[in-house]
Amino acid sequence: MESLVEARAPEPGLVLFRLWQKGDAPATAGIFDLAFGPGRYAKTAERLREGNRHLEGFSLVAEECRGASGIVGAALVWPILIGTKPAGLLGPIAILPRLHGQGLGRKLLAATLAQADATTTTDREVIGEGILLVGDLAWYGPFGFVGVGDRVQLPGPVNPDRILLRPKSGTDAAAGKGAAGQWGGLAVPAFRNLRSG
Repeated sequence: MESLVEARAPEPGLVLFRLWQKGDAPATAGIFDLAFGPGRYAKTAERLREGNRHLEGFSLVAEECRGASGIVGAALVWPILIGTKPAGLLGPIAILPRLHGQGLGRKLLAATLAQADATTTTDREVIGEGILLVGDLAWYGPFGFVGVGDRVQLPGPVNPDRILLRPKSGTDAAAGKGAAGQWGGLAVPAFRNLRSG
């Protein structure tokens, strides 16, 4: 899949969302460093990424195709288990500061969730029926995320009000709340369950 979504940025040009590729690693690391600084490595969600590898078939980059060109944003999805259920961990997700306020972060999030929803049954087994993240319900709620509170525990301290889940049922908040209630347990990296190759 070459391009999933197009978004117009006022300056300098067209932004396309595409699947992350190995060669994107330096640019995406630089974007995350700018957005979150070195403190991101101390966050509890990082414990679910350590020694894990994000899923290239679910992770996206935002690429500027005219003007300055290059990668201007990224959203990574990681395989985890919540209790015994496979799930995806979304994050980090960031856009370069010079493009803030243009809605690209929301469009990148929407494209990433659409990619997860569109996966085949075989690929879906890797992330199961839900996407977990640590974030603000006010920002992520419109995308179908609901709070799971202390039903899902992370491997370190985190405000339970910021533990959010988006069940595969999509963006219907009522359906999402019901489906999210079926989730519970400790979240751990699922990298050991990945097939090599």
